[in-house]
Amino acid sequence: MKKHVFMILAHNNPEYLNRMVSMLDAPNHFFIVHIDKKNELLLEHSAITLLKEKKNCTVFSEVSVNWGGLTQVLATLALVRKALNSEDHYDYFHLISGCDLPLVSATEMDRMVENDSIKGYVGLVEMDWSGLRKLSSRYRLFHFNDFADRRNHNLKTILCRSIEMAEKVFSKIGVYPRCDLKMPVYKGSQWWSLSHDVICYVDDFLKDHPKYIKRFQWTSCIDEIFFHTIVFNSPFASVIEKNNHRYIDWRKLSKKDKPPRILTEDAIPEIEKGCFWFARKTDPKKSELLIKYFEEKVKG
Repeated sequence: MKKHVFMILAHNNPEYLNRMVSMLDAPNHFFIVHIDKKNELLLEHSAITLLKEKKNCTVFSEVSVNWGGLTQVLATLALVRKALNSEDHYDYFHLISGCDLPLVSATEMDRMVENDSIKGYVGLVEMDWSGLRKLSSRYRLFHFNDFADRRNHNLKTILCRSIEMAEKVFSKIGVYPRCDLKMPVYKGSQWWSLSHDVICYVDDFLKDHPKYIKRFQWTSCIDEIFFHTIVFNSPFASVIEKNNHRYIDWRKLSKKDKPPRILTEDAIPEIEKGCFWFARKTDPKKSELLIKYFEEKVKG
C-alpha cells in the first residue's frame, strides 16, 4: 500500500484543518502543515495543538507568504523538503491548501494512484503564442508582491505600481527589463499530486540549478509556472497526467466575485459529474452544507 503525504498550505481556520485531516486520515496517510508565518500565533491554537499531537501529522511555520509572490513557492518547497527529510518514505505527495475539501475516501485515494505508469497529476493550461507572451510578463517584468502589500495604498505600494505600469508600456513594444527563460515555460494550477520519483527529480534539479529560484525573485503568480516548467521539461513529462483532479470554480458571476469562488452546496451536482479528489475553495461558514455532505460521503 502506497504512503501518501498531504502537504497543506494554511493561514487560517484551524478547526477546519482538523476536519480536513480527519476526512483523509488512514494508517498510510501523513500530513505536513505549513502555517503562514504572518499567522504563526495559530500554532498556539487548541485545534492546532490537537493536530500536532497526532503521530502522522507535522505542523510548522517558516515562510511569511504574500499573495502572488515567490514566497508562495518557498513555502511549498519548505513542505517538500520537510517531507523528503522525514523518516518515512512517501510514495505520493499531494499539495493542497487549508481551504480544500477532500471529495474521496482514503481507500479511493489509494486506488486512484495504483497505476505505476502514471507518475503525477498536474493541471496544465495549453497556450498559443499570444498566451505565452502574456504569461512572460509575470517573469520578464519586475513585480513587487513580496515587497508591497497590494491591499494597502501607501507610498511604497503606489511607487511599485508606478514602476510596473511603466514596464507594461515598454513591454507592448517588445522591450522587457529581464531576459526570457532558457527553457519552454509551462503554466497550470498551483495544486498538484506527484510521485516520489518526480519530487526527487524536482529537488535534485533545484540543487543543481540554484539560479532557477533566484530568477523568479520579483515576479508575479509564479506558483503556476515554477514546478510545471521543471516537470514538463523533465524525462517524466510523458508520464504526467495533465489533470490535477481538483474542482475549482473560476467563474466571475458578478463584479463582487473574486475567483476562485467560495463553493456552496450548489456545486455538488457539478462535482459529482467529474473525477475530482479535492474541491476549493471552501469557507467553514458559507460552505458548511457542502462540507457536511462530503464528510458523510467520505467517512461512509
